[in-house]
Amino acid sequence: GLAFAREYWMLIALVVVNNIGFAMFTPAAVALLSTNVPAYWQGTVMGIYGAAEDVGIIIGSGVGGFVWTAGGPEALYMMGSIAGIAGALICLGFVKDLAVNKSAV
Repeated sequence: GLAFAREYWMLIALVVVNNIGFAMFTPAAVALLSTNVPAYWQGTVMGIYGAAEDVGIIIGSGVGGFVWTAGGPEALYMMGSIAGIAGALICLGFVKDLAVNKSAV
């Protein structure tokens, strides 16, 4: 989406949609972890999740800078789209039908 924004209002609208998606993903990821990890491991798992997210942000910023310099903003946004699709496919492969704790619902 962002790679194809040709006007400023389109860029703003797509960034808003992107951030809404991120705002929906983060609580869902934490809820998935907390419902599938034993209570005595939850602190450790949440710490690892947060650290992995931070490392990804740091590495992604560096790689993104190189891609922007080499190929421009379109290449960067296209790379982000490909990474997002790959991540979704990986999640679909690893996250199977998880039993929901009916007492927690």
